Amino acid sequence: MLVSPEQLSQVCGRPGDDSEVPRTAASIATGVVMGYCRWSELPNPVPTDVLAVALAVALRLVMNLGQWSSMSDSAGSEGGSAKRRDGGYQGLTLTEQTILNRWRQRSA
Repeated sequence: MLVSPEQLSQVCGRPGDDSEVPRTAASIATGVVMGYCRWSELPNPVPTDVLAVALAVALRLVMNLGQWSSMSDSAGSEGGSAKRRDGGYQGLTLTEQTILNRWRQRSA
């Protein structure tokens, strides 16, 4: 895996968390990065910027377990506007895609 569950738990502020959540998030993040880069196996050594992307993806998954959306009311209930934030995993950010594009294998 690109990110260890222990490393993920430490960054989340829950050291020693041995639940299934960090393991699953680390596994999913590894799959997302490897799939995007079209890697069949991990390079040795793995570039540090790729590790940072995997950690960011895993953190987004861990910090929003239910993948819930949220609503916020910016000006109170009287004539204000509500903003909806999609909480589900929306894929890689543009910055993450730019980083991974450097390591993406092109088709022959």
